[in-house]
Amino acid sequence: MNTYHSCLVFLLGLIPLFLAAQDCGENRYLDPITNQVFIYSQQVYANADPYGPFTNDELPMDIYVPLNDTLSKRPVIIFMHGGAFLVGWEGQEPIPAMAEHFAKRGFVFASIEYRLGFNPLDINSSERAVYRAGQDLGAAMRFLAENADLYNIDTTRMIIGGTSAGAITSVQLAYFEENERPASSFGTFLEPSDLGCSTCSGNTDYNSQYIAPFAVLNFWGGVNDTLFINPPRNVPVFSMHGTEDETVHTVYGAPYGADGLFISLYGSVPITERLNSLGIYNELYLLNGAGHEPELDNLVLVPEYLDTMLLFSTPFLHKVLQPKTSAISGNEEVCQGETAYYEVSFTSGSSYCWNVTGGTIVEDNGNSIKIAWTQQGTHLLEVIEKNDVDAVGNAVSLNITVTDPVPTVDFTQELIGFTVTVTDLSTNFDSLTIDFGDGTTETTTQTSSVFNHTYSEAGIFVITISVSNDCTTKAYSEVITIEDVTAIQEMQDLASIYLVPSLAEDVVSIHLLKDNKVWNIQVFNTLGKLMKAISTKENQLDLTINGWNSGVYYVLVRNEDQVRILPFVR
Repeated sequence: MNTYHSCLVFLLGLIPLFLAAQDCGENRYLDPITNQVFIYSQQVYANADPYGPFTNDELPMDIYVPLNDTLSKRPVIIFMHGGAFLVGWEGQEPIPAMAEHFAKRGFVFASIEYRLGFNPLDINSSERAVYRAGQDLGAAMRFLAENADLYNIDTTRMIIGGTSAGAITSVQLAYFEENERPASSFGTFLEPSDLGCSTCSGNTDYNSQYIAPFAVLNFWGGVNDTLFINPPRNVPVFSMHGTEDETVHTVYGAPYGADGLFISLYGSVPITERLNSLGIYNELYLLNGAGHEPELDNLVLVPEYLDTMLLFSTPFLHKVLQPKTSAISGNEEVCQGETAYYEVSFTSGSSYCWNVTGGTIVEDNGNSIKIAWTQQGTHLLEVIEKNDVDAVGNAVSLNITVTDPVPTVDFTQELIGFTVTVTDLSTNFDSLTIDFGDGTTETTTQTSSVFNHTYSEAGIFVITISVSNDCTTKAYSEVITIEDVTAIQEMQDLASIYLVPSLAEDVVSIHLLKDNKVWNIQVFNTLGKLMKAISTKENQLDLTINGWNSGVYYVLVRNEDQVRILPFVR
């Protein structure tokens, strides 16, 4: 779903600019990270034939970079001056002030000269001027991509923009397709030369590839047709326009009302409407009562308007550079004393800053963490992502409800004859149930209870206590062995019932009395877990114990007349 911001604003002077995000390092791209900027002046990025009889013009750019910045890959803003495609240069106002502003916030900023000139009496000539400027802007992007290591540029985040003619060129290039090349670019009656393809001019840097812009800054610009704005290019666009602009109208019209001499342009309002209809992120700011390029008064900078331009364009660029952190996944209701894992989707190159109340982070794996919850109540879990260009994202949060403490379960037991006494040691429960293993159970809500139970026969029994509260259920078991002395004495006279362990072969041989009766054999571990149950009439049974853990095991041998318990060690 498209989210865009469109508002009518009055002239804004020097007011506090930006609200800081929660700290996850410096708030790069919003706040200054350095107070020093270095300028690579007059870097020639292309050679191209200008308008008129001349050939092979050198096209320079000034490149502003932040000093004392260790980031190896930085977004770059490539900016074009205004001047109706007739006049202007890379150092004209407000560009130096804008460049200083953005470079101090961590951007590389490149201001370019481009080819100027056209026949004011020929509408086709003005269209060719726009096309030439687009070729030059593309060549500037290729030059910077080719030299990305020198200037520490991230080639996937190349932002283009400008004022007036520079803005017109930038919006056109962002959505230009080669098959939409204007007919005039192939040559006209008055200007017969073919200007060539969009990437066929200026240089062959970066293998003459088209580089898709990351975003566009459109100050007082327009386009000759909004229908060329189409997916799959979804380039975010920032637009600012004066409501009284008579040069490039906010809605539609020819510059200065000179229909037939200049191309009629759709201004920032229909550009925004088109972007909104396609769900492409954009922001539009209309300056009430302002005309064309209000930041300049006879080429003299008007600081109040520059402040307004920066006030809104800076957070726009920060927003489109920010990582889009996913929602936090994990349990939203946990027990006091419980541990739980939480995570967001992983993005290569990103780091993650987690904050939690009511618990302690015991394991941090970047995009995932493990928390031990120590305090009851409703608590906040928050994560902030910083991506590979150190843009800090918005905090993503999740409310966690920590309920009752996790119950503990334990008991002691004492066996005398056929009677067992069980003393409960469990805590933090609402309900307790004891199972004596012979079908007898009792339930209580009291702590430190003592239970007495008498068994009706000898055997191996598993005593289990289960406790529960609103949080969870826990259980603990122990095994008791009740021996019938009389029956065992009778069995002891039967010397033919015995075990022969062969642990090397993971086999225990059970030798039985041959009396044609069915012997029921059960094997338990010391926790009362039934490991195996077998019935046989044979006088010998080989019991395979492969894979069993080391320890003591009990073999319960019984038939309709007698019972015997035989232990062995694994």
